[in-house]
Amino acid sequence: MRPVTIDGASYYSSQDVAELWGIKETTVRRYAEPKSGKIPGCIKRDKSWYIPVTAIRPITKPVAQGLLWGIIGVKNDPTSFLDLSGEGIDNSLLDSVLNELCRQNYIVVDYGIDDLHERLVQVRITVKGFELVRYRKRFKENPLDGFASADAISIALSAVQTVMQLAQYFQV
Repeated sequence: MRPVTIDGASYYSSQDVAELWGIKETTVRRYAEPKSGKIPGCIKRDKSWYIPVTAIRPITKPVAQGLLWGIIGVKNDPTSFLDLSGEGIDNSLLDSVLNELCRQNYIVVDYGIDDLHERLVQVRITVKGFELVRYRKRFKENPLDGFASADAISIALSAVQTVMQLAQYFQV
């Protein structure tokens, strides 16, 4: 898979991106449409879609839910690491993932913090993000299944801490 240079920028074909992301090419083309808003910067040439090499796979609700649970885990234990590979995303794209979750209004990010891990720890989950996390119909397995009760309590306390941070944030 080699990028194509168009107007000075590098792009992958929709077929290459579909193979890379493990989804159908028709889905990539649907995401590339400007009206979908899922992959910014795509261009169409000769009936073919080209996706910027810097594009990340769109974060759908199931993926966002898993990422939000991961963020809650990092907030609970700041020494831990948010592993994106479980969601099919390269770990080097953490900054892009945070930007996308922020764009979709699931989190608020303090871009004044230079250290990426500290920025992740200081992320604030929005009401929309909490609604997705607490959504009863889990898109994936229930993250609390199989946890010992102490771990479940720990995760719940982390969520409470984040709610308190949200309350502090909205008190202007």
